[in-house]
Order: sequence, then C-alpha cells, then structure tokens
Amino acid sequence: MDGDHKELFNVVCDTNEDDIVDMCELHDCMMKVENRWRENNCPVHHHKLYCFNPYTPCEECIKWTCDDVYEKTECALNDMDSDGNGYVNLHDAMDKEHFDHYYAMCDKNNNGNLDFGEMFECLVAMENEYRIENCENAIELYCEVPVDPECPGTWDC
Repeated sequence: MDGDHKELFNVVCDTNEDDIVDMCELHDCMMKVENRWRENNCPVHHHKLYCFNPYTPCEECIKWTCDDVYEKTECALNDMDSDGNGYVNLHDAMDKEHFDHYYAMCDKNNNGNLDFGEMFECLVAMENEYRIENCENAIELYCEVPVDPECPGTWDC
C-alpha cells in the first residue's frame, strides 16, 4: 500500500490513533464502509449492518447484548402494536405525544410506521448512547438487524 492510501486508511480505520490498524479496527472499518454503501445505494429503506466484533473485549459497565436488544424490541413492538399489523403508528393505542417521541428518534424512512428493523436499530443506538455517556473507552454495540435487507447487493456478516 502506498503512503497516500496508508494515510487515508489510517485516518478512516485507526480509531485509537496508534498508527496500527488492528483486527478490531479493521472489522469496524469494514462495517462502516458497508453501511455507507447501503446509505448511498439503498436510500429508501436500508438497515445498517451490525456484526459482532469478536476482537473486542466486553466492558463491565455494558448491560445489553444483541440478544437483549432483540428481546426488548420484540417486547416493545408487542406492547405498542395494538392492532397487530407488525408496526407501530398512530392507529395503535398510543397518545400522539408518545408516538411523536418514538417517531422522531426511530422512523428512518419517514413513513409514519415503526417496523421491527427501525425499532431494533433505534434501541442499538440508544444502547450506544448509554455506553458513550456511562462507560469510559466504550466499545460500540454491533447487532445485525434480524430481518432480510430489502436492497440487493448488501453484505451480511
């Protein structure tokens, strides 16, 4: 790799700025690249790719795993989807103020419906915000959205 490419690679992937891109950083960097591709090529309805990073140790302050997020998403959808159509919207038994709060945080495609994938990604984002605020040197939680992507060409873990 020539010097210019190595410098660009280090800027993008060397998150701890030690001039070495280790396996942990390479893993995260590949996901960032894939998620940028999805954002550019699947603009209407794309879910971010989250793959468990086997190269990072867990920190003690971290509470949720991907299984926890999945379970909490299922519970939230079951509790809030009162008409059983598979997503949450204003037709469900929820006050507008409460729905507007979730809609603003989670409705990525702005269609007025919160589906499982959007709620799942939203809970992962909330967990990562918790980690940043409460855990020194927090490592981001990566979880694959457990639904099939609706855009051909996306990578999987």
